[in-house]
Amino acid sequence: MSNELFERHKALLDLALAATATRGAFNAWPDNPADYNDVLAAEGRQAFANYCDSYFYLDQPGVGERIGRETSPYGFELGIQYPKTNLASIMSVAQRAGEAWSKVELDTRAGVLLEILHQLNTRSFELAQATMHTTGLPFDLAFTSGGPHAQERGLEALALTYNEMKSIPAESLWERGEGAQAVRIKKTFKVVGRGISLTIGCSTQPNWSAYPGMFASLMAGNALLVKPHAHAVLPLAITVGVMRHVLKDAGFDADLVMLVVDDEVRAITQSIATRPEIKIIDYTGNPDFAAWLLDSAQGKVVHCATAAVNPVVVDGTADLPGLLKHLVHSVARAGGRTCLSPRVIFTASAGVQTPAGGVTTEEFDERLTQAFQRFTNDATAACALMGALPRHDFDARIDGAAMFGEVLVESQPLTDPMHPDGYFRSPLVVRVRPDHADSYMHEWFGPIVFLVECETIADALTRAAALTREKGAIVASLYSLDAGVCAAAEEAFGSTGATLCLNFTGEAYPGSSAAFSDFHLSGMNPSGNSTLTDSAFVAGRFRVVQTKTLL
Repeated sequence: MSNELFERHKALLDLALAATATRGAFNAWPDNPADYNDVLAAEGRQAFANYCDSYFYLDQPGVGERIGRETSPYGFELGIQYPKTNLASIMSVAQRAGEAWSKVELDTRAGVLLEILHQLNTRSFELAQATMHTTGLPFDLAFTSGGPHAQERGLEALALTYNEMKSIPAESLWERGEGAQAVRIKKTFKVVGRGISLTIGCSTQPNWSAYPGMFASLMAGNALLVKPHAHAVLPLAITVGVMRHVLKDAGFDADLVMLVVDDEVRAITQSIATRPEIKIIDYTGNPDFAAWLLDSAQGKVVHCATAAVNPVVVDGTADLPGLLKHLVHSVARAGGRTCLSPRVIFTASAGVQTPAGGVTTEEFDERLTQAFQRFTNDATAACALMGALPRHDFDARIDGAAMFGEVLVESQPLTDPMHPDGYFRSPLVVRVRPDHADSYMHEWFGPIVFLVECETIADALTRAAALTREKGAIVASLYSLDAGVCAAAEEAFGSTGATLCLNFTGEAYPGSSAAFSDFHLSGMNPSGNSTLTDSAFVAGRFRVVQTKTLL
């Protein structure tokens, strides 16, 4: 089998391997839309327009009727119909394709997957439109999370899996003893996939959350079934289409990767997840379903990323106006719909310390309220940062959160001249008492944040750490001028598994996770049971079988 694709992309793989070893800054592809050819942007818009009100074509086996009811939060029906696949008819097909793929030499396999990533990158604007109009994310975030950043997460997982598998020798000679008593055994080692891998997509960042598991499983030699969220099918459908096209062109069975679509009326996720042919599951989404998966999918490798109640503790700052603006933007980015969005802001009754003196809690509340109001006053800029919301999903949630305490900043409908039919809501800020833990001790998904005033900063750190440990958090933020408080925060969060971010302001957001550098999730608290991306995330996707010959 020719390794032409591997040689073509080997330099990129080497860079990715080096980046994961050093954990420094590395961008495999530009993440600024302006750095791409304008023709690609126009082609992306046209491709998305062509998808709408049409059939999405995939030459898969077992296709019967067509289904799909995606709606853009920006105010229109997508009207895309996807092939509904019969599960019983595709399992044996996927198994055969996976068995053949598992025998393919590692470099060849890596070359095919690197070519897939390359072709996905050329279609980043198309993926951005698909992500924007299924999730409601603003365009810039839809571009990065649906395109380059997702592709980099896929490349990172591919590189780590490749490295793990390459570390296993093809053969060895085992010798013991001397003379007539000597024993010589030739051992050969073969790395094989575990079976069929299932990726269950989420509705907010479908590509970013799915690509690590998808590329790790394929690199490890497994067949792949991709089951998108019913509200966000298109980004992963495009991905599957590219994968199948590259596989076929490279001479491999395109049925190695197949799309499985359902709807809210005829959900199939539970039935497919428990099928005996499925050996690996990657899931991002609701914690209740994650708990069901972990309980019901016994004997399978299950990687889950779920709710994160990311806390912020404010003790002091050298730049209060900058801190307030940063908090507003952190809460508002993507409409509070990422797994890294802050959910609770803790302060102490002593207020916030600054070089000019202390700021009382009352004054901090007032200035934070004013900062949110200034943000909302520029509705166009606010909508561009927040993105659009599915109206019915978030209205009840926002109204329900407002009932738990004193509303400092009301959530208001906004109008975006660029998207007059879209639905936008400004952030809601609610102050609650620390002993009303039921209000803030779970994830309020969306543009919602709670303020909690504690007796002391030590109490605030204790409560924030308990929140992380009991309910799950990916990041925890601290703002303080006191080295002792910073050290106490490191101690408090050190055992929780949350990434502690100290004094982040400006364009550096705790709610960002860089491929090749950050270990996204720790597996140490209820926000998820694994890490994107470490050796444990990839190594369980393959097994080593050996043959021993006595010489």
